[in-house]
Amino acid sequence: MSQEIMHFITFLRHSVVMLRCDQEPSTLQIQRLVQRARQRLNLRTVVEDAKVGDHGSNAAVEKAIGRIRNQASVFLHALTMNIGFQILPQHPLFAWAFTHAGWTLTRFTVKAGSTPFELIAGHGYNSKLCAYGCPVIVFVGDTTQQKGDARWQRGIFLTKTLSNDMYLTAVGGTLRLSRSIKMLYPKWSEHLEEYRQVLTYPWQLEGAIGSPTFPVVPSELVTPFAIPGVDDEAAEEPEDEVLPPPVIADLIPVVEDRRRLAPPPTAVVSAPATTPPTPDIAQFEAAEQIGLEGNGVEQAGVPALVQPQQEWKQQWILEWKLSHQLWVNLKQNVQDFQLCVLEPRP
Repeated sequence: MSQEIMHFITFLRHSVVMLRCDQEPSTLQIQRLVQRARQRLNLRTVVEDAKVGDHGSNAAVEKAIGRIRNQASVFLHALTMNIGFQILPQHPLFAWAFTHAGWTLTRFTVKAGSTPFELIAGHGYNSKLCAYGCPVIVFVGDTTQQKGDARWQRGIFLTKTLSNDMYLTAVGGTLRLSRSIKMLYPKWSEHLEEYRQVLTYPWQLEGAIGSPTFPVVPSELVTPFAIPGVDDEAAEEPEDEVLPPPVIADLIPVVEDRRRLAPPPTAVVSAPATTPPTPDIAQFEAAEQIGLEGNGVEQAGVPALVQPQQEWKQQWILEWKLSHQLWVNLKQNVQDFQLCVLEPRP
């Protein structure tokens, strides 16, 4: 952690810096390590800590953490929708989303008419970039051992470095820095094998984020972890019984929300009627005649009730006639009123 802070301070190009943190023992220890490392380089470091319980003194830091958390959530949601599986917090892709979120906000967040990268470098960021977690073709030709080795390999884009702006990708279970990648796969869900091979966390590197050299992953930091797969297959348990790894749940397939689906093509939505429909008296009379004929047939042990149903149908037709007549009269009164208003008096 202290080494990454040193790389970030070097990226900011400040010779004198002030380190401010809360009273948590772990953060104070990191602060002391950074201060000692800068003292060995004859660089001035000012230490100013917040008061105990005073959360408002670090309000700017808390807001920055909130912005990074929100941006990382956007990256994880987009990746989940593209591959069809949820990224759990125990997976390395979850941690790399926060690393890439900080890198993105540094270069594209506009405040007071300029981005932080413009204040640091003196010009805007104009290099190429792809989506987080995108399956890509990674150029590895500069590290091939034999002439017949493949110069391009499939991998997963994670982020870019601070110093030389190279692509940091996950290829074949390790991390590779490359100066060129290609986006050739529109369907991310077809490359679950590459997502299973993302096995390294950001904190398992030895200064790879700000170093132009290739990352070195210590073996003693990788073996205690059991990385879950990105599908419904269970992750393999390590054979080491002395230091058992923590139990990490597998990724959960995304269930599509049917409430957000579009209506089927067969669904017909009728527009609201501006005027009530005119009842067809002939249809009512025909239905009445058919009903009267059907009521004349008696079943065994049940007498036919002709008179009550006949009175009910007649009452129904009478109500329809009255409502239709009321509508016609109302419409005629409105038209007469309009004529009276438009025509001038003699």
